[in-house]
Amino acid sequence: MGIDAHVFCDCLKKNRTTPPPFPPGRIVQRDGEWQLDVPHQGHEQEYDDLDRWVTNACPHPRMVLVSESATWESLIKFLTAAQSCGRVHFPTVVGQFSKPEGEIPSRLAKLALQELCAFNKGEHEGKLTWLVDSETGQEIEQYVPSRRGVIYWGTSSHRFEIGVRKNGFFVVKRRSGKWKWFSRPIFRSMRIEQELFKDPEGHEWAKYTDRDSGRTCVTDRPLQFPVPRFTKNGMEFDAPRFAQVEERPVNPRDYFEITASLMRVFEASRDTGNSVFFG
Repeated sequence: MGIDAHVFCDCLKKNRTTPPPFPPGRIVQRDGEWQLDVPHQGHEQEYDDLDRWVTNACPHPRMVLVSESATWESLIKFLTAAQSCGRVHFPTVVGQFSKPEGEIPSRLAKLALQELCAFNKGEHEGKLTWLVDSETGQEIEQYVPSRRGVIYWGTSSHRFEIGVRKNGFFVVKRRSGKWKWFSRPIFRSMRIEQELFKDPEGHEWAKYTDRDSGRTCVTDRPLQFPVPRFTKNGMEFDAPRFAQVEERPVNPRDYFEITASLMRVFEASRDTGNSVFFG
């Protein structure tokens, strides 16, 4: 699952297209597409003519100047980081992406671009809760309030889910086929030790030990994170032996990929005067 955002070119505005099949004033940008000033129903042939023209109207593929894609997870984590620095400093970015799809007018794109520049420069400080590898200091997972802190969700094949919140790493057990979101976790710890083992059927399990109290919990949800190594089977994963929950300052570099994508579409919107469509 991901988010796509695009901005149309301004070739039609500047008369840089092949002759359109309709007067330019009848051609509009709506719902992320080139459309006519009349409904599709009852005007199917006209829309077919428009679609054929858009395909080769200018050098830009389907008259799209800039198109960017990102994962929802990367966007949500960035928005969490921005809000931790103070939502008042990023009202446009946070507000516009509070919905799964929509249109951002050029005037708001300009404001969003300014907010992203401020975030990347670290002009506003904030702190985030992280689960980190105790031995290497590597960040494993960021606490995301909108996901209730969950790292791995429960599935039909997994009876447990694990996550991280400000008050510790936690484990929740599935009961009666439903998740008890408001029940207390069966295990919580600020500092854990993880031991991996496999059951007779080859399924991997994890034993978590609270390094302060000695309490333990066994689950079918090992704690793992991707490492920058690829094999013929895809990306490899490491499982930390020791992990802990701690607060760390927001580091804009952690979100460079998503902010760079957003800035490209906002810059295109600023330069063309066209809206950003996303969803």
